[in-house]
Amino acid sequence: MKAPLPQLMDSLGIETQMGPYDSHMWSADDDERGVMCTAQASMNGEGDEMDVTIDMTHTKPKPDTPEHEQTMFFHLKEDNNKKWTPDILRIKRDLMHSKIHDWEKKACDFFVAVVAALKRDTVPDLDELIERFFKASDNFGTGTGGGGKRNPSIKPEQLLNPMKKF
Repeated sequence: MKAPLPQLMDSLGIETQMGPYDSHMWSADDDERGVMCTAQASMNGEGDEMDVTIDMTHTKPKPDTPEHEQTMFFHLKEDNNKKWTPDILRIKRDLMHSKIHDWEKKACDFFVAVVAALKRDTVPDLDELIERFFKASDNFGTGTGGGGKRNPSIKPEQLLNPMKKF
């Protein structure tokens, strides 16, 4: 996915075009569950790199749960032709950019879904959204593809006497 900045902003669901040092942030918290979710898109000072992140902070962490967890890290760079190219996608510490087909579009769609929930002032179920947008079956070469029925019926006589017609 190589796209000019206006198209990238549209893909990420950001209404205004960003420039150097710009940042857009959305957040919501759920006191009952003790969690706060934050989504942010920010551009560096030169205006040629962008980070898109989704973070989860637990205000009442369980003993086995970290207080802060970065759910998504998505990095984009501008090339010499003023096109933006994603180069890194990390979901819950796993590098996904080399594992999933069409990962750039899925990362943008995931970010839009999270931001939409945060705009409604609700904390989304990130695990459910990750499963929906980054399905395990979307990996490169899963081996689950068909190939038609290739089950020829060969009679043993055909193998033993190939010149004999049946």
